[in-house]
Amino acid sequence: MIRLSQSWVLYLLIFGIAPLLLSVRSYIWGREGYAFLNRTNIEVVKGFSMLLIIFQSLCDRLVNQNLFTISISRSGILGVTLFLFICGFEAMTQYMNNRRYLRGFIFHQVIRIVCVFLVCNFLGALVNISMGGHDSLKGMLYQTVSFHFSDRTSAWLIGALLYFYIAFYLSYRTKFKMNLLLSFSVIYIGISLAARWNFSIAFCFLVGVFVAKYKKYLFRLIREYLLGLFISSLVSFSGIYLLYLRGFTFISPLVPYIFLILVLCILMKLQCRSRVFAMIGYAATELYLVHELLLILVLGYSETRSSGFLLLFLILAMVGALLLKNVSCRMFLVPKQYHVQK
Repeated sequence: MIRLSQSWVLYLLIFGIAPLLLSVRSYIWGREGYAFLNRTNIEVVKGFSMLLIIFQSLCDRLVNQNLFTISISRSGILGVTLFLFICGFEAMTQYMNNRRYLRGFIFHQVIRIVCVFLVCNFLGALVNISMGGHDSLKGMLYQTVSFHFSDRTSAWLIGALLYFYIAFYLSYRTKFKMNLLLSFSVIYIGISLAARWNFSIAFCFLVGVFVAKYKKYLFRLIREYLLGLFISSLVSFSGIYLLYLRGFTFISPLVPYIFLILVLCILMKLQCRSRVFAMIGYAATELYLVHELLLILVLGYSETRSSGFLLLFLILAMVGALLLKNVSCRMFLVPKQYHVQK
C-alpha cells in the first residue's frame, strides 16, 4: 500500500484549487432562468464526482488521519453516487437519441473498459516486478477478474459500472426495459454483499436512467416546488450525512438518494462551465483506471512520500486518462458522437 505524508499541498488541492476551478465561468441563473441537466452540467458534475473518488483514494493513504481527511475519505460515496447516476443518465440519453446505440454498446463500452483495465494492471505488475515484487501473469489476471488494482486495492467501482452497463444492455434489448433494469439493481445488492462492494449505490444508475427518460416532467415538478424541495433535501441530507460521518453506517443506504435530490435542485439554478472539470468528466472512467498505476509510478510502491508529489501525479493522471480515452475509442471504433468532447 502506498502511503502519503500529510502536507499543505493536499489540503490546498482539495479546499482551494479544486473549488476555484469548479467556480470558473460558472454562474447562478436569475429568477426566470434554469439550467438543470444540460450537457455542460452533466460533464462538469461527472468530473466533480471523479475528483471526489480520487481524493478519497488519496486521503485513505495518508499516514496520519484527522477529522478533515476522514470526512473527505468517507465522501467517496457521494462521488460514486454522482458517477453512476451520470453514467446511467448518459446511457439512456444516447439510447433515446439513437436506438441503434445498443448495437455496439458491449464492444464500445464494456469490452473497451475491461481491456483498458487489463492494460493498466499489466503495467502495474511490470512496475511491481521492477521494484522487486513477485507478480505473475496469472496473478495479474486474477486481480483483474476479481476487480482489484495491481497493488491489490479494490477496484469495485469498475465491477459495478460494468455490471450496470451489461444490465442496461440486456434490459433495453427486451420489451421489459426499465422494469428489468430494476430487477438487475435489486440483484446487485446480493452481489455487492457477497463481494464486499458498496451496496447502498444499487439504484443510482437506475435513477440516472429514470431521470433521463422523464427529464421534462421532473424539470417541471422540481421547478414548481424548488424552494421546498431544496430546503427539505438540504436539511435531511445534512442531518443524515453528519450521522454517517459520525459512524452510523446503518443509514448509508439513504445518503445517495437524498444527495441526488439535493444535487438536482442545485442544478436547476447552477450553470457549471468549468472546462477543467468538463475535461475530467470526459475521461472520468479512464482517470479512475490509471490513478492507481500512476500512484505507484510517481510515489513509489512501498515508501512514504510527501504529498508534494501529488502535483506531478495529477498532471500525469489527466494526461494519461485523456490519452487512454482517445486511443481506446479509436481502437474500438467508438462513433465520434459518443465520445468526442464538445
